[in-house]
Amino acid sequence: MKQVSEFQWIIVPLLLCFSMFGATPADRLFAQEDSLNVEIPKQYSSDEEIKQQLEQLENAPPFQGLGKGFWIFISLWAVFSMLLNIWLLVCNYTAAASIPAEYRQVNPVLVLLLLIPCLNLVMNFIVWLGIANGFKGYFASQNRTEFGDCGYGLSLAAAICIILFAPVGLILWILATVKFNALKRQIGSGD
Repeated sequence: MKQVSEFQWIIVPLLLCFSMFGATPADRLFAQEDSLNVEIPKQYSSDEEIKQQLEQLENAPPFQGLGKGFWIFISLWAVFSMLLNIWLLVCNYTAAASIPAEYRQVNPVLVLLLLIPCLNLVMNFIVWLGIANGFKGYFASQNRTEFGDCGYGLSLAAAICIILFAPVGLILWILATVKFNALKRQIGSGD
């Protein structure tokens, strides 16, 4: 029975390929009209016309491509976005590490999982909300309520907006990181 199921997994993709990329060989056998045996009128098959088309292709101006300015802009944007991402990750790592161990909701090393594409969409919720909850727990134990939700709402909005509309999510991520850094300084100062 196992061989039959393996055979099915070979046949099904083949049938799908045939259905996507054209008629199966059996369809060609039963076709009443063979489109490949159509005679081409002489007016379209002259050698002079083909030569003219080849000369036009040879004399055509070369493809200019994209200008240097475009590539410089793309390169600068890539470097800027990479540096911004590294800065945000380092700041989030140090913020998570600054929370005393008994109040940490997430291990600071989990911030590095934000580098993995697609997984970062889930890890945004876990890491950012965990950092905010860690700060909230620490300040609640110190009876300090002046920091509110410690960036929980901002982190939640950033994580949602990263999925729905990345530019807004990036701005909210920057704001949440600035909030985390301010809270990190409050832990260090002990005020």
